[in-house]
Amino acid sequence: MFLSTGLILFGFINVSQCLLYNKSVDLMTDVLSGYNTRQRPVLEQSDTLNVSVSFFVASIRELDEVAGKFSIVGVVTTTWRDEIVNWTPRNYDGALKIDLKLSDIWYPKLVLMNPYYKMIDLGQDWMMLSVTYEGDTIFQPISIFESTCDVDVTYYPYDTQVRVFRVLQLRYNKTDIRANKF
Repeated sequence: MFLSTGLILFGFINVSQCLLYNKSVDLMTDVLSGYNTRQRPVLEQSDTLNVSVSFFVASIRELDEVAGKFSIVGVVTTTWRDEIVNWTPRNYDGALKIDLKLSDIWYPKLVLMNPYYKMIDLGQDWMMLSVTYEGDTIFQPISIFESTCDVDVTYYPYDTQVRVFRVLQLRYNKTDIRANKF
């Protein structure tokens, strides 16, 4: 069986700003004041929210042909524009972005639909996301994804295996949220 993967090294750079502590507290207090995490972050609730999703495989962890289990380490990058969280940078020492706990703002609840054990939310409350002053939001949870996998070794060692991870956005229909690949 032929199974290969490429590894791309990547890093995250957090550009720190010269924000005074009091100004950063004021910014977070102001942008989150009156925010409701149960509402989609669009000013007009009849509008569709565009959410872009991509997936990066960092490594293959396990392929168990007998048990039908396939697991990888991966990153799901999710972006959207939050129309509620925005600010004027000059009012906050030029702050262009803030990092918030996932539990502080709305995010699309994504689940793996073909898990090996059980369905789980890809986001956990302790995780962080970044929001720019215009509301552009990026969430990049890294996780171990374990999925069911039927392996066909009829043409071993020249076979090829394809694994599809199905991810579903819970709670909303396609008129509320439009998922796009990027």
